[in-house]
Amino acid sequence: IIYVEKANASDKLVRIFYSDFDQEKNEWKTAEVFENEKLNKDGFHSANPTFSADMSKFYFVRAKLTGNTLENGRIYFASHNNGTLGDPKPKQYITLQEKYVLAAR
Repeated sequence: IIYVEKANASDKLVRIFYSDFDQEKNEWKTAEVFENEKLNKDGFHSANPTFSADMSKFYFVRAKLTGNTLENGRIYFASHNNGTLGDPKPKQYITLQEKYVLAAR
């Protein structure tokens, strides 16, 4: 990430982007910021988006930096149904092959 000194504070945050695939041109369209206040919260970086295998949940990381130091970072999830996301909630743990991984607090 390259910061421009005169950029607005909101432009210095990591955001989640999306892009559509153009079947006719066989290429991805220009990426756009996923404008969803549920995901992109002012003052926080939103990154590392992924869906569950069955597409029913959307996971991402929300982090707050002080300078270059991580002040707070948590994994969030939101329900996903036909392209609509529910309200994000912090994930307490992640089940991965019967093992538990604690989320950062």
